[in-house]
Amino acid sequence: MIQEVATWLPHRRWTWIVDSGYTALAGHALPEGHVVISRLRKNTVVYALPPTRRSGQRGRPRVHGDRLPPLAKLAAGLPADAWIPLILSLGGESQKRQVTTLPVIWYPHQVARRILLVLVRDPADPAGLTTMSSNI
Repeated sequence: MIQEVATWLPHRRWTWIVDSGYTALAGHALPEGHVVISRLRKNTVVYALPPTRRSGQRGRPRVHGDRLPPLAKLAAGLPADAWIPLILSLGGESQKRQVTTLPVIWYPHQVARRILLVLVRDPADPAGLTTMSSNI
């Protein structure tokens, strides 16, 4: 569907906001200028970005870095200054939330994709975590 719409209006940039059933779209190669935003499952496995290669290093370049901990532990391990306070309108009510982002590697369909992981939490309940992703 995205490919079809891209051919109709090739000069437009699109942001697709989809439910979690379409999260795998964030892992597909999309037309230039198209971005998919979706929720990720809390048990999603993500990896750090690959380390930079040293000059003269032999062998195949790494596709990804080390496996990151589960998202809840990852969020709990971030320093307090990594979180940005926001006031969001959720269900017609203004609510305080904290947000942070991390570029990570995700493997939908056994293909490494670089995505922007967005972690959202309630400052009153730091253990409560919402995750989202966006292709970058």
